[in-house]
Amino acid sequence: TARLQYDMPIERDHCGGCKACLDACPTDAFPKPFVLDASRCISYLTIEHREAIKDELKPGIGDWVFGCDICQDVCPWNHRGALSNEREFEAVDQHNRLNLRSLFTMDDEQFRSAFRKTPLWRTKRDGMLRNAAIALGNQRNREHLPLLQSALEQSQSEMVRDACIWAIEQIESE
Repeated sequence: TARLQYDMPIERDHCGGCKACLDACPTDAFPKPFVLDASRCISYLTIEHREAIKDELKPGIGDWVFGCDICQDVCPWNHRGALSNEREFEAVDQHNRLNLRSLFTMDDEQFRSAFRKTPLWRTKRDGMLRNAAIALGNQRNREHLPLLQSALEQSQSEMVRDACIWAIEQIESE
């Protein structure tokens, strides 16, 4: 193993009175400045969390199905950075606009083939289905009901079933 030279910690408060990230976070993942509650963070919940997501957080997830950049997007310091010219960092067009409905019609092999060599693979198929169900529930479009009902009946995953039940309830409450 190589020895790593650590940078000096940043001592300066670059934020000043800015609270843009705290105010913008839809799940209130920042209880106070410089403190992130990962259990409320959309990026953590949609990528790393391997269980059902608490109902109280689902509305704040909105249509995010894999990660979230809200706090990064509103940070004034991030507006100064330039986009990378490296080809490896470019978005993959086929995944740029994900068709949520198509996720429910894919079997394990189709999901693997579509996402195996992408970051989306990290959350696995059940994680993506859970996240897609929450996003569809937040859209409150009655056209999604048959798809969600079918996923509820067919899925063996408790977190997918939980998300489908919640999504159906959201749509039917409209």
